[in-house]
Amino acid sequence: AKRRRFAKMTTDTSFALHAEVEKFQQEVDHMSAQLVSEMEQLVGSCRSMIEQHNDKRKKLENREAKLKFDLVDKNKALGSLYSALKSLETKKAELEGSMNVLPKQLEDIRKLTAEHKATIETLEAELRANLKSDNAEVDNCSKSCELYKNSLGLEISKLPEGAVQFDFQYIDQKNPEKVFSFQIKLDSNRRYMVPMCTPNIGHLDQLVTELNERDARREQGLFGWFVQRMRKEFCGLAEQSAAEEKEKSDEPTVSYIA
Repeated sequence: AKRRRFAKMTTDTSFALHAEVEKFQQEVDHMSAQLVSEMEQLVGSCRSMIEQHNDKRKKLENREAKLKFDLVDKNKALGSLYSALKSLETKKAELEGSMNVLPKQLEDIRKLTAEHKATIETLEAELRANLKSDNAEVDNCSKSCELYKNSLGLEISKLPEGAVQFDFQYIDQKNPEKVFSFQIKLDSNRRYMVPMCTPNIGHLDQLVTELNERDARREQGLFGWFVQRMRKEFCGLAEQSAAEEKEKSDEPTVSYIA
């Protein structure tokens, strides 16, 4: 009976001890979980503080870089202003030097103005005289053109791009109404050229070369000479054509007997 009581007491004590151990283990687990939670909160708080600190540090670094950049720009602007100030001081010295010679320059300008005024008055008088002469020459040219048109069948037409066309009639005796034409104009080098000639004159290039050579020598009556020369060449072509037709008509007819 003592053994049974002792065994029961031992069992009861073991159960009680086991229950105490489990309770203590639960308390330890609860405290561990609470401690872990507090540690996690502390770590999170530390991380947040570190991130805030890093953000503030980055902002400060960016601000510092911007301030350095602004400082460099301000130093450049200050250097430019200093150079401009030096330039203004130099110009000021030059202007002060010019002020000393300005009265003499004004007097020289007055003298030149008076001379130019006299020259302008002389040129205006010459221009009026030349204009009167040109008007008379234009009248004479108009009369001459009308005379040439009536007697020589010459018709002058102004074409686009600065070309002038000359049409001749009364050249071919067999066909007086037949038109002989040529055009003349200046090229980009201010030299005469003949872009069209009907009928064609074989040595036309030589005539144009001679025309430009006379123009280079500033000869008078140049255009009238060329027009007369072209009419003479057209007359020669008409006479040559008439002679060739006469030779053909005078050739004997040969008959062949089969």
